[in-house]
Amino acid sequence: MSSAVFRFTRDGRESHSTMISATTDAMSVVLVWQALGAGRRHEVLDDSGEEFLVVRLIYPAEQAAQAISDLDEQCDTHGVLREYVAAQ
Repeated sequence: MSSAVFRFTRDGRESHSTMISATTDAMSVVLVWQALGAGRRHEVLDDSGEEFLVVRLIYPAEQAAQAISDLDEQCDTHGVLREYVAAQ
């Protein structure tokens, strides 16, 4: 298994609903990403605020390229930015 830690924030575009927080949007990205591939899972590392969410994404090594592609697509769809965080 491979893993990577990402910090998710809004990309500045309007959310699907003005009542949804940045962390809710980010969690939507993570949950859809997880459903798109067998063996994918996540671990929330920091959800202490409404402005960002830090999550470790875990996926089979042979899915690495597809996992990142799926993540990019979901971030774009949900108006979320991601940045890599050094392993925690």
